[in-house]
Amino acid sequence: MKKVVILLTAMVLSFPVFAADLDATEIRDLNFMREEEKLAHDVYAVFAVKYRDLTFAKIQRSESKHFAAMGQLLERYDLEDPAASQHGLFNDPELQALYDDLIAKGNKGRVAALKVGAFIEETDILDIQEAIDNTDEKASITVYSNLLAGSRNHLIAFVGRLAKLGITYRPVELSQEAYDAIVK
Repeated sequence: MKKVVILLTAMVLSFPVFAADLDATEIRDLNFMREEEKLAHDVYAVFAVKYRDLTFAKIQRSESKHFAAMGQLLERYDLEDPAASQHGLFNDPELQALYDDLIAKGNKGRVAALKVGAFIEETDILDIQEAIDNTDEKASITVYSNLLAGSRNHLIAFVGRLAKLGITYRPVELSQEAYDAIVK
């Protein structure tokens, strides 16, 4: 199934579309999602090393692919990449503050870090869905849909890891109903 999704994504991304075909909201969403995927990657990279937890390491690798997919969309639309190349640095001041806050919270212990991971994925799910709702560009919808599926899987992984530690995770951003639909 992964090969089919990758092939479909590659095919959709091969058709030329330019930034002039996008509205300001679509461009804002593309830029934001690029940096938000970087935020997830960078947070998980820190916690993968600190806690030597395979959950973070595996999801960090997946976030690298999400980040790359967003980069391909930016190239497709001939948009400048907003993502800083340095780990833990963000051009969006709100994402920079969020990164700093999440690192501080996750540094309190493994359980706190896993909860940070679940929170990031909840937030991503909402933000990706909003970006999908804001566009009619097939390439964007394809990539966003793949990111959404990944974020749901990541949320399940973090919640499952917490459960193995005897911790019940309560959703922070998602409604209980939306959370239950993903996790159960």
